[in-house]
Amino acid sequence: MLLKGNHDNFTKFIADKTDLGVYGTYSIGDFIIMHGDKIPDDLMMRDESTIIIGHEHPCIGIRNGERFEKIKCYLKGNYKEKNLIVMPSFNFVSEGSDILHEKSLSPFLKKRSIEEFEVYGVENFEVLYFGRIKDVLKVKNRFY
Repeated sequence: MLLKGNHDNFTKFIADKTDLGVYGTYSIGDFIIMHGDKIPDDLMMRDESTIIIGHEHPCIGIRNGERFEKIKCYLKGNYKEKNLIVMPSFNFVSEGSDILHEKSLSPFLKKRSIEEFEVYGVENFEVLYFGRIKDVLKVKNRFY
């Protein structure tokens, strides 16, 4: 199974060579998985309670003096009455969008407050729980 994203020009070519199907959304159990660059028209009529998206590829930017590090992270929150999980980039080259310093890209996150979302950093196979975005912003604003 391959999920097509907005920059995936070669997905059909890969699928044809490997006999994999290409999907805009994929449902498994109580989860619906999609790229996240578009919100399907029928999303709220679907039975799945958890949406999993990429597209945003969140990271959290942390400054220590002159040094600035980006840590890839998962976000956990809600979209309307459904759970929403936002996955980081799995590409070693791209760190992603800094949720503390950049505007959201995904329509699931645009034009709404994501301050209640929980942040789970991923660094060297270790999960780092940062709390809610609003709590991280309080600490950030205290020191910068």
